[in-house]
Order: sequence, then C-alpha cells, then structure tokens
Amino acid sequence: MLSHVMPFLGHHCNRHFPRSCCPELWLLLNMFDLQFTTILLLVSATAPLAVTGRPHAPRQEDLCKEVSFSLPVTSQNLVFSSPPPPDNGTAVANFIRDGWAGSPTSGTVTIKSTFTIRGTYCIPPSHIPAQDTLEILLHGITYNKTMWTGYGFASNRDPSSPLGTNYYNWHHHANTRGYATLAIDRLGHGANPDRPDPLSVVQPQIQVDLLQALLTSVRSSSCPAVNPLHTIYGKVVLVGHSWGSYLSVGLAKQFPTSPLVDALVLTGFSTTINASVLTASEFVPAALQDPERFPGHAYGYATMARAAKRLTYYGGEYDPAIPAFDFAYKDTVTAGEAGAFVAVLDGGSAVGFSKPVLVVTGAEDKVLCKFRDVTCAEILNKSRKWFPDVKGDAYEYLSVAETGHDLTLHYSAPETFEQVHDWLDKTLAT
Repeated sequence: MLSHVMPFLGHHCNRHFPRSCCPELWLLLNMFDLQFTTILLLVSATAPLAVTGRPHAPRQEDLCKEVSFSLPVTSQNLVFSSPPPPDNGTAVANFIRDGWAGSPTSGTVTIKSTFTIRGTYCIPPSHIPAQDTLEILLHGITYNKTMWTGYGFASNRDPSSPLGTNYYNWHHHANTRGYATLAIDRLGHGANPDRPDPLSVVQPQIQVDLLQALLTSVRSSSCPAVNPLHTIYGKVVLVGHSWGSYLSVGLAKQFPTSPLVDALVLTGFSTTINASVLTASEFVPAALQDPERFPGHAYGYATMARAAKRLTYYGGEYDPAIPAFDFAYKDTVTAGEAGAFVAVLDGGSAVGFSKPVLVVTGAEDKVLCKFRDVTCAEILNKSRKWFPDVKGDAYEYLSVAETGHDLTLHYSAPETFEQVHDWLDKTLAT
C-alpha cells in the first residue's frame, strides 16, 4: 500500500497542499508520516545495506490514479431546426451522417448544470526531475481517455524494446520527461457517470465551457473538494487529439487572453478537413450496434458500425492487430457533436490568442491531409491562419511520415512523443 500512496503524498502534499485548506487532513497526513518514519527506522536498523545504483523504476500504473471533478457549467448550446425523433435509430443515424456537412439551427438555449468529469492522473517517477507542468489530454470522437495509454500494446516490430507495453503510452513518455498528465473523459463519454441528452446537451460549446471550468479548478486551488490533483502546477498545456484539438482551439477562441493555458499541442488537426470521410463512417446508435457495451444509451450516442471503417484512421505503418482492438473498444460520438461540427469550423480564428502552438498530424491522415494535391506539411503550415496573433516560430507543425489519423497508435508514436516533448522543453523554458 505504501508504494502506491507515498509517491502521490510526497509529490502533492509536501509542496502544494495548504494547511488552511483541510486541517483535519493535514492532521491525518502528519499521523501517517510519523508511522511511516517509525517503520523506516525499524527497517533501517535490521536490514542489510542496499546495493547502490539506479533507483528501481516504478510501474506506470503505480504512478497513476483515477480522479473525479464536479464542474458547474452554464452554456449556450445550439437548437437544431429539424431534430430527429429520439427513438428512431435510422433517423438519428441519418441526422449524424448529414450533420457533418452542417445542420440548420434556430438560435441557442441555456444549459445550466453540474457534471462529473473523470480522468486518469499520472505523475513523473520520483527519480525524474519534475517540470512543474501539467498536460491535459483530450480524446477524439468515438474514443475516451484510454486512447492515451496505447491499450497496453508492445511493439510487434521490436519485441525487445525497453518500452514494453508502454510503447504507445503518452502518459509514460510524458512522465519520464518530467511532465504530469491528466487524461479526461469528455462529457457523455468513457467512465463518466452522466449521459446527458446527446442532441441538446452534449455539444461542443458545453465541452469548451467544462474545459474552462476544469482549468479554473486545477489552477486556482489545491483543496481536494475543488482540485482532486491536490496540486497547482506552474504551467498547463492542452494536448488534444482530433475532436479534442478542435475543442482546444474553441477554448482559445472563446478565452484568447486567459492565463489558464500556456501552450497548445494539437494532434490529428488541420484547418482543411475531408468531411466525406466522416459522412461515410457509418455511425449508428451504439445501443443497437453493441448493446452489451452501451446498455441503455439514448440513440443519439452513436458509434462506428463496421471495423473496416475504423481502418480509415490508419495509414502508413502500424501494427495490424491494433485497429481490430481499437474497434472492439470504441466509444461514441453524439448527435449534438455531429450537428454542431460545422459551427465549430466556422467559428473564426483565435484572435488575441498568442501562446505557443504545435500541430502534429500524420502525413497519411485521410481526414486532414491525404486528400489534396499538396503535401501535408503545406496544409499544416496554412493552418496557422487560425492563430493570427501567434507570432513567428511560436507556431510550429510536424507532419509525421508513414502515419495516419490515430498517430499515437502507429509505429512512429515513440518518436512523435519525443519530438513533442522536445518542443515543450524548448517552448516552456522561455
């Protein structure tokens, strides 16, 4: 038990946890510390001297814990002019298919509620110098926070790789570079207990507002009731994938001068989108496609109907076993997300946002790069138009060779992780 608890207590409470926040918890921690010190003294008096050398590297799962945020939010969501009957699976599927090209709307409606958002929080090993920086990881559609773990796959091309089952694990690569990570499940997805109305509630705007509420929580207080990380980090980076990247840009557009974000890393992103890939993806109600995994889900929560469509997200070089696993454990997209898709793209540039931006997209990405008579690098370079106030080399991009849309699940993943964190080291040091 101590091996699981002490890394978090040592990392958080000693440096960041104020006595004024919860004095009763401080008393408990002091009692725990006294008992732990006594144990150490007894062990040191009886145990032989240990052989000196590099500290034993803890397992990745020992550096992570599940956390839960309670976030109040007030949002102005879109009202769709011709919503589908919620109990008609075919009508809902057609609405989602057509929604990628734009759904007619008739104003907005105020949504006010408090939602639970769950996440996986991981910290660097104790022998790694910490960067005092938190990366918040935002997944794409039909995914949840587990996508950032790489699903436990090792490299089938290099079975002897020291990365083992962390080959595709963003947490592991970030933590070993000194960065803490928090991968969250977006509203209505993953392990979150709430499944709000998928058309009127689970839309991009409310997800941006929830992201702002989460950022406020982790940067304003270390009290557990507000911030289950118990730590206020000096810097915070938003790392999005696909839809998560567009939500990150949405936050930059809505709050361009906010001090809550220090940099954006946008993976699976460009401002040129092949919407035909999305309309051809055959999204159907998840409760009909896989009733065991999605029991009781409203029909507006949809997922991919066929494994062959999942292959669209892959290209270049990858382990052929991963797409099948990826399809088996897919998550959902909502009718509200699809219907508001064009509104997100037409929302204009992030005028006034001047923080550093890194765009990382696979050169074989059929959604964002591999469908025009120009190179992916040219498309990513032109994508800086959404960031007119990010000057000079504060905007950078990386076109990853032999890599499709799901770039964290391709053979290139470890090299991509390293390049991203090289950029963060350089950028956040200034």
